[in-house]
Order: sequence, then C-alpha cells, then structure tokens
Amino acid sequence: MLAACSSNTVRKPMVIADIKEYNNDAVYAYNNAEWNKAEHLFTKALRLYQGIDNQEGSLLSYINLAEVTLAMQETSKSKAYLLAAKALAKKDLLKSYNSRISLLFSEIALQKHELIEAEQLLQKILPEFIGKQVMSKPNEIQLAAIANQTKIAFLNNQNAFLWTRRYAHALKKMTNKNMDGNARLLRFQARLLLQQGVEDEAELKMQQALFLYKEQISRVGIAGTLFELGQYYRSKQQWNKAQEYFLRSQLVYEYLKNDWKLKRIANILDEVKNNSKLTRNK
Repeated sequence: MLAACSSNTVRKPMVIADIKEYNNDAVYAYNNAEWNKAEHLFTKALRLYQGIDNQEGSLLSYINLAEVTLAMQETSKSKAYLLAAKALAKKDLLKSYNSRISLLFSEIALQKHELIEAEQLLQKILPEFIGKQVMSKPNEIQLAAIANQTKIAFLNNQNAFLWTRRYAHALKKMTNKNMDGNARLLRFQARLLLQQGVEDEAELKMQQALFLYKEQISRVGIAGTLFELGQYYRSKQQWNKAQEYFLRSQLVYEYLKNDWKLKRIANILDEVKNNSKLTRNK
C-alpha cells in the first residue's frame, strides 16, 4: 500500500513535468521552423492534457497545433484544430481564448484569399479607432488583427494608408518592444512608398526590415522580405539583383518547406533568367 501511494503521488507531478518539457521543446522547434517536430510534440502534450482532463491545457494545445499547421500551409488541419478549440472555449472559464481563435480563423481565410470572411472575423477583435488613433492600448492579439486588416487593405487597394498609420500608432502604444511588429511596419511603409513612386526610400525600409528579422532569426520574415526585394528589382528590370534576392529567398523557403512559395519563385526565376540573358545578348 505504501509503495502504491508513493507511486501515485510521484506520477502526477511527472506528468505535468512531461507536458512542460513537450511544450518547451515544441516552442523551440516552432521558433526554428521545424514544423513537423513541433506538431508531434504539441500532439504529445495534448494527449497528456486529455489524460488528466485538463480542459484549458487541451484548448491551448489545439491552438498551438493550429499555429503550427498554419505555418505549414495546411489549412484543413488548422481548421480542424481550431474547431476543437472553439468547442472547448464555449465554457465560461475559457471564453477569453475566443479572440485568439478568431484571429487564427482570419489567418486561414487570408491564406485562402477569402478576404471578406477574414475581415468579418477581424471585426470581432479589432480595437476601437478614431481616425488613425487606437483608443486603448492594444494587446498582442489586437495588434496582430490590425496587421491582418492592413494586409487586406493592401490586397483590396483600399485604405492602405489609413491602416498603415493605425498599425504604426498601435505599435507605439505597446508596452513591450515588438521587433517583429516594427519590421512588419517597415514593409507596409515600403509598399506605400512604392505606390507613391518613392523607390529608393522604399528599398531602404525593406533593407531595414530585413535587418530586424535577421536580428531575431525570423525565417518567415527574412524569406518574405527577400522575396519583396526581388520583386522590387524585377519591377526595375534589374535582372541580376532580382535573381540574387529571389535565390536567397528560395533558400530560406526551402528550409521552411513552403512548397507554394517555392513554386512561385521557380516560375519567376525562369522569367528573370530569360530577361537577364536577353539583356546580355543586346
């Protein structure tokens, strides 16, 4: 009896320790863009949470799994995880997670280019604005929602200037430094400058964003900014520079295993290389 009791008192803390270890290792894998490993570890954490009937832990695991599969462009799996999280978030004590769930559903809609649905989801979590100013200090989820709404504004070619200013104002109101947010703002500002024909300043802001992403080792940000620099030089018909940035972007996307982006870059590189040859032949 004593041995059995002792065993039981030890087992529960060990389960909690195992969950913590799986989550820590999963976050580390996620930050290093090791998506499959992160998904595997978060799934292990989920099973342990379910084994002790920890509803909040299970909900958080579903949200983490949705984040990972979104990074892998696997929107069907992401949606399934979020629906499971949403079912748990109906409980009174867990309703505070609904804003994060809505944000991730908006990310799915954005990936699928369903802009109307994405906007509808964002309306539930965006803070209140008067003009360019946000009326209260936004939290991280609200800041991400403003960023998503700004992306939509550029895609719709409508109110991009206003939403970029709103994003900049929201960033200033954040208590903690947000390097990723600052880099994203620089990219938004670069797009506005390109629309205005201020090319040199736009290129400078993209380079500044690239520097910030490299400081954080944000591979998704690095790949996206390198791709945008490739597009910039492609528009200027500076084929050699365009090819350099597309190739650099391609290497990072290969690490990220982003097949959709890799296919797009491969098609663009064919065009860029052909134009580069034509220019040399002339």
